[in-house]
Amino acid sequence: MSVFAGFLCWYLIAVFVYSIAGTGISFLFAFVLMLLTAMGVFAKRLDGRRLICAVGALVGVIGFSFATEPSATILDNYVGRYIEIEGVISEVPDEHNEYYSYVLRTEKLRYNNEEAKLKNKLRITCENELSTGNRVAFRGFLKEIDSPENSTEFDYKRYFKSKGIGFSLHADELQLIDARAFLFSPIYAVEYVKCRISAAIDRFYTDDDAGMIKAVLLGQKSEFTDEFQKILVSTSALRFLYPSFLHIFFLLSVCELLFAAIPKRKRDIIIAVALLCFALFYGNYMSFVRSALILAGIIIYRRLRGFSHYTDIAAMVVSVCLVANPLLLYNSGFVMSVAIGIILNWFRLPLEERLGFIKNRKIRTMVSVWIIGTVGLTPLSAYFFNGASLYSIIFTFLYTPLSLLLFIISPVTLMFYEIFGSAGIFGIVVDVIIDLMQKLPQMVSLLPGYHLALAKTTVVGFAVFVIAVYLIKCAVDRDTGKAGFKAATIGLAVIIVGYTVDVFSDFGKMKLTFVNVGQSDGAILDIVGKDRILIDGGGGMADSEYNIGEKVFLPYLTAKGYSKIDLAIVSHCHRDHVEGIIAAIENLDVHTVMLSGCNEGGEYRERVVAAAEANETEILYVNAGDKLEFESGLLIEVLSPYKNDSFDEENDYSLALRMNYNDTTMFFGGDMSENIEKRLVGNIGEVDIIKVSHHGSKTSSSERFVAETSPDFAVFCVGRNNMYSHPDEEVVERYYKHGAKILRTDTMCDITLMCDKDRIGASWFGEVLKWQ
Repeated sequence: MSVFAGFLCWYLIAVFVYSIAGTGISFLFAFVLMLLTAMGVFAKRLDGRRLICAVGALVGVIGFSFATEPSATILDNYVGRYIEIEGVISEVPDEHNEYYSYVLRTEKLRYNNEEAKLKNKLRITCENELSTGNRVAFRGFLKEIDSPENSTEFDYKRYFKSKGIGFSLHADELQLIDARAFLFSPIYAVEYVKCRISAAIDRFYTDDDAGMIKAVLLGQKSEFTDEFQKILVSTSALRFLYPSFLHIFFLLSVCELLFAAIPKRKRDIIIAVALLCFALFYGNYMSFVRSALILAGIIIYRRLRGFSHYTDIAAMVVSVCLVANPLLLYNSGFVMSVAIGIILNWFRLPLEERLGFIKNRKIRTMVSVWIIGTVGLTPLSAYFFNGASLYSIIFTFLYTPLSLLLFIISPVTLMFYEIFGSAGIFGIVVDVIIDLMQKLPQMVSLLPGYHLALAKTTVVGFAVFVIAVYLIKCAVDRDTGKAGFKAATIGLAVIIVGYTVDVFSDFGKMKLTFVNVGQSDGAILDIVGKDRILIDGGGGMADSEYNIGEKVFLPYLTAKGYSKIDLAIVSHCHRDHVEGIIAAIENLDVHTVMLSGCNEGGEYRERVVAAAEANETEILYVNAGDKLEFESGLLIEVLSPYKNDSFDEENDYSLALRMNYNDTTMFFGGDMSENIEKRLVGNIGEVDIIKVSHHGSKTSSSERFVAETSPDFAVFCVGRNNMYSHPDEEVVERYYKHGAKILRTDTMCDITLMCDKDRIGASWFGEVLKWQ
């Protein structure tokens, strides 16, 4: 193993330990490695490579801890305040859903009579269209970038932190101070040019046509319509829109053509400079940067030393990138480009030898690249995108060359439009390419198995994948040392055995998870290895178009591997309880959906029934007195409503359910009011876990009801800073007074209760330091 490869390897091991065990254990791990190295120095047996590995581990722990911990800035003092911030827009604006998003290089902050100078980056959103280079004063409330509110949600806070952005402001007012301000930096100059190109695209193309050119030419992938974006993601077509290796191949080909008459030594220098400029232009997209820097490094190294070694150069470039910004480990483009580079370097030639029956060398290379890319990146695809497509070969052989053609022709087309007002044959060709690139994923989305939902790979699963790949490499590469093979085998065995023991130790236990779906309800009752039951699925508010059931609850189910659901319970057919159930029925294998047997009709009830009938999901209508008993031993008793009940409020039609498993008793009452509680008092008895009705509203949870149920755990499903001021303080105090531990999704995010016989353990995704 080379010096750089050793440094990188132990850097990644240290980060892995940090992510699993936390700061203390990871620092202890790095300290022990340094201590062992120091002992080697005193014993006069110092191994330079061992020292580099120890340094790599120490740098990994220190760098990653500093990168993930919040850093104090002057903006911390103004969070939540209405301020005026002045600065220059320094990156290409991003337009989505009628809002524009900008990165502002701040210069001044004003609050009341205070004024302070700043040199931070800030994320600004507003309804006004501006350009890179504009000096603008924005006014609005300053807030921190939101942390993810459940364990599968994309971590925007970490994403923006990797770009040096920790705060955001939605501008209520703005004032354009200077339309042509300039920042003196090459990065800003590049962003200014990209902004001009983006504006030119918008002048001649609209909607998904413009989004396609921007994705291919500039790497911007967020300006598609929501519907088409969903198709691109589900078919895995999105990652083929800007293949960095093809762009670099085109750049190298152009350089070779233009500078063929120049001596090779000078031509190599020109190509290396061109690659560095390419990396600068696509500086926001690390897969481009990594590929360009590695090739430039190979050319320069060969120029200086007369030879080059891909592994050394790649390890050096990746190490430098990670030391400069450790959070790149969470950048999907960077990680996947590094992974495919390593896997191709290890396995392409051995696989080509085994594909010798394919006589054409270029076809043989393409097939081997496709096999390695498809199989090798599946675990990473599951980790970052929760799915893969059976038809990625279509995009490899058709979408990729179309992307390259659009990359080559679209700049010429835009230039013709700007100069002559018409692009002639170039415009026609671009239109045809864009049309094909839009229709191809749409046709694929009609095929069976176009999207395979995959559970999100855990850190442990990722480690297993890495070690397994290395072991396969050892098996096909005779030069690999036996010591490395032995160490990897032992490590893989330990991880698999430990993980297997952990999984089987949970078999038969009940895991009850309350997913943080904002101001709505969504829970999963999982008898591990046996039954999976959904109890409501979240949904949007009446005044919002955002479907939290489809956008949050469904992705959570997919990421956790809940592709098959035995029973989906709809407490009542209000939007904030039902949209996630509809999404689950339409996208997963839901065997049965449970509805109340009374109060027929209503928009969302009809939508549930229609989705169930269209997807061959059995519909079970229940009333008070019905009981469901599962083979696992789970018992569900329906306490309300009765078949002939008639109420003025939809909430009172909520299913009141008493559930029991292994002496653990639970109660779910949807949004039922105090009127229904009065009827139930005397028939419920004590329970261990209660989902507090109607999000903790004062219309429920009367004193008599709380006193009778006397739960050990009271779970409030509420949205952070919701407009209803839920939960009511008196309701929280009432449960607390009767001995319940208070669990709230607005402060704890996802909440999981693991029940094993007479023991119940609670864990949550958010950070709450003590019981309330």
